[in-house]
Amino acid sequence: MRQLDHGAARFKHELLSRHGIIYDNIPAWQRRDVGIYWGTYEKEGYDLIAQRAVIVRRRRLTANMDLPMDETYDTLLRYILRVAEKSAP
Repeated sequence: MRQLDHGAARFKHELLSRHGIIYDNIPAWQRRDVGIYWGTYEKEGYDLIAQRAVIVRRRRLTANMDLPMDETYDTLLRYILRVAEKSAP
């Protein structure tokens, strides 16, 4: 598979086509990979000391199966990094 190291997109499309694979029909996550990162969300909780409902922020892993390309990808990365900086201890 050394051919793929320096091959252009056109060459890769042709190589896949020879094996019966149409690149445009492959799901985005298989073409561009999957992004897994911490995402934040708000949830209603209850403060036992103050005896009242509160809104709390939580983190959970987010899987992005349709990563954007080009500048939109850069924007997504900047957003993820900004959120990570805010939630760092």
